[in-house]
Amino acid sequence: QIDIPEATAAMEFNFEAALPPVVLSPASVLDGVRTVFGLNISETAEVFGITRQTTYQWMTLNGMEQVRAHENRDRLKQLCGAAQAWQNLPPLKGRWLYALLPAGKTVLDLLKAPQIDLDALQAAYQALAASTADRRREEGKRATQAASALAATFAGLGAGRKARKG
Repeated sequence: QIDIPEATAAMEFNFEAALPPVVLSPASVLDGVRTVFGLNISETAEVFGITRQTTYQWMTLNGMEQVRAHENRDRLKQLCGAAQAWQNLPPLKGRWLYALLPAGKTVLDLLKAPQIDLDALQAAYQALAASTADRRREEGKRATQAASALAATFAGLGAGRKARKG
């Protein structure tokens, strides 16, 4: 027979203490930030405040101590936190990275700021999520207009060719 208080105490196991601490590398942080925010290499360099060449170098680093400047290590930590917070939100549809927010900035602008404001990023997400349907509709209209313009151009090219042959 098991005494209930003892069974409860046995079940209270601290899983966090049992797990080894997670060590992030500059390469894994860069990859995570790029994936979560959909950044290309140039945008990644801008967000981290480094050159494209340095971005490629960091993609090979496996220890934070390999990043020389303390400011760069702090930036890695800030952006890692922002990516983790954004990652837990439902994904957005469309081209939201450059969408103009009510405050007149974009998500990319918020990520490039000297200090990452998690509250501003959260507000940006809420605004983007609320405007997803409208943004997608506008993107669809622009895509249709571009396709129509290309079709007209190609049709004109074909007609000119027929006239030259005939």
